[in-house]
Amino acid sequence: MLRDVASDVEKSYYDPQLHGIDWPARVTQAKENIEKADSMDSAISEIAALLDSLNHSHTRFFPPPRAYSHDYGFSMRMIGDHCTVIRVKPGSDAEKKGLKRGDTILAVNEIQFRERLRSESNTSSACFALSLVSG
Repeated sequence: MLRDVASDVEKSYYDPQLHGIDWPARVTQAKENIEKADSMDSAISEIAALLDSLNHSHTRFFPPPRAYSHDYGFSMRMIGDHCTVIRVKPGSDAEKKGLKRGDTILAVNEIQFRERLRSESNTSSACFALSLVSG
């Protein structure tokens, strides 16, 4: 994937100077990082980061779909500036731990969605700070 992405950018990117970025050096660094990656997700993130270094809103990486999916027992979605639980699977570990539809997620893996944890005084939903472990 890295080879194809790097080649496509070299051939087709609208700015032949690539905004002054040393593209071959960035590609080499991405390759080294991919070789050290401990998961496919980390490797794919390196390719996405490489394209992100162009700082161009219309250049994106869409990796191929996975042959599997994982269900954490709940789904969340950004609604306005809040990350809200939209579904909790009955009998799941999330339900057993008290997560409910409408709850606000403040952080995942210690990454906060908002700097102010809870400044609104007129909301009644519980707030959770999740620490998800992928495995």
